[in-house]
Amino acid sequence: MVREQVVPFLAQWTRGEVIRSRVLRLSGIGEADAEAQVQDLVRSANPTLAPLAKLGEVHLRITARAASIDEAEQMIAQMEHTLRERLGAYIYGTDDTTLEQVVVNLLREHGQSLATAESCTGGLLSHRITDVPGSSDVFIGGIVAYSNAVKQRELGVPQEVLTEYGAVSEPTARAMAEGVRARLGSHWGIGITGIAGPSGGTPEKPVGLVYIGVSDPNTTVVKRQLFAGDRQTIKYRATQYALWLLYKGVQAGGCGSLSRL
Repeated sequence: MVREQVVPFLAQWTRGEVIRSRVLRLSGIGEADAEAQVQDLVRSANPTLAPLAKLGEVHLRITARAASIDEAEQMIAQMEHTLRERLGAYIYGTDDTTLEQVVVNLLREHGQSLATAESCTGGLLSHRITDVPGSSDVFIGGIVAYSNAVKQRELGVPQEVLTEYGAVSEPTARAMAEGVRARLGSHWGIGITGIAGPSGGTPEKPVGLVYIGVSDPNTTVVKRQLFAGDRQTIKYRATQYALWLLYKGVQAGGCGSLSRL
């Protein structure tokens, strides 16, 4: 069926041309902001550029039609070069590459290790990392510290921090990241605490509020984020942003650069 029907149909539809595509994957930037920087390229007829919103990231799909594979690939390469000049700080991979794959490979290249402390994400960050083959080379382990008692006992979060600021706070995320790094003996530590909903929010701390701490031997940086969506979406967005912060931190050689994000 493919040989006798599909291939002849496609050959007629494409007029003998070759069609090739490449997807650039971005994180740390929203679809509207990304599209605003490539509006002129979106109007291109060949190759075409299509911004695609994905959960926690943005994809830019380049598609070229040409008389040969080499010509199509050259057209894609030229468009990709322009996109990297404008949005290179947010591009972490291409096609089917995931952010967790890039992070694991980058940690391996630097000879560094990671430990995680998760509250509202319930182990999702650890799950995503350990889905990557060979992650045992860099991932030491994780602690799901849902209760305050576990945060204190297993991560060393001070009682006075929990009493004064609460479990969902910048000081708690900082203590979680530093505590898991110190207790598990890793180079990097990540601490995530927040309110995934649908209940539990307040005017001061609404559903979707998440604090993410990233710690290295010299510095700890905590980011406050307010994510939209249902419970599963908020949890995923939190892990995506945590991976993005770690990716940028490892790239830059330390957490210090994260304060500018």
